[in-house]
Amino acid sequence: MDRHPDNSNLRVTNSSDWEGLPLLPKHGPYVIEYLDNILMTLKDALEDYPRTSVLRVDLRLPSFRQHPEDAITRFFRSMKAQIDADQSRKAKVGRRRFSCRVRYVWAAERDRSSLPHYHVAILLNKDAYHSLGRFPTSESLGGDSVEPFGSGMADRIVRAWARALRLDPASAVGLVHFPDNAVYHINMNGSALFEQYTAAFTRLSYLAKARTKRYGEGRHSFRCSRPRLVPVAVDDSNSPRTQPIA
Repeated sequence: MDRHPDNSNLRVTNSSDWEGLPLLPKHGPYVIEYLDNILMTLKDALEDYPRTSVLRVDLRLPSFRQHPEDAITRFFRSMKAQIDADQSRKAKVGRRRFSCRVRYVWAAERDRSSLPHYHVAILLNKDAYHSLGRFPTSESLGGDSVEPFGSGMADRIVRAWARALRLDPASAVGLVHFPDNAVYHINMNGSALFEQYTAAFTRLSYLAKARTKRYGEGRHSFRCSRPRLVPVAVDDSNSPRTQPIA
């Protein structure tokens, strides 16, 4: 294990696996602290919900306007508010309401662009949300900022990013990318638990890769939802002081 060449506060590994779970090939080295926090987030989500959905999405910033510095924080705040509102509406019309705490992992990366983009994983109660639903278009959103009852998770994600950037939803469609195989399910009580858990972690390991992350610019490169236990300290500031994950 070596120190990160651009941030001596972080350690990297060139191993093909971590804690007995395979890492995505050809993307190493990986930041160890990031891998540990991805594992912790998965474990916390499964402790809350034995049936968990893991959704992958990429978020980009517009080059045509100034964006809020706290855009990614605003995104998750909107996601949580939309899910709470959705479950409340279901209860009011007599449909079953599920607890659904939003857990997440995100990594900010920048290659040749002057703006970062975000690789995001959202972890939800599968009994409440099991798919992305229909993908929204500029026409289906129509610039309406009001979330329709019964809209899918992909719709909520686009609306959350729009609100984070202070855009109308139709303008945010092109800034949200849903990659292939964007949804993973893990069932703690199922016979395919190991395969499901392995597949989800391997996919999320991409967020821990060391390449294309920038340090020393006053911005975080990786964050996850607050762990139930003491978090693995991650310092993106390239300074001697470490700080817990928010």
